[in-house]
Amino acid sequence: MTAVVLESNKADSRSTLRRHVFIIGGGISGLSAAWYLQQQSENQGLDIGY
Repeated sequence: MTAVVLESNKADSRSTLRRHVFIIGGGISGLSAAWYLQQQSENQGLDIGY
């Protein structure tokens, strides 16, 4: 399983830009990675898209 986060370096990492996340892999590992990233992004106030 691999997770890739793409972000623009035009602004600060805590800006209102939406980050796009690609999780490559499936099953429980991919689901766990998506859940963990979603929880952490909410805790840090980041907007991510899958």
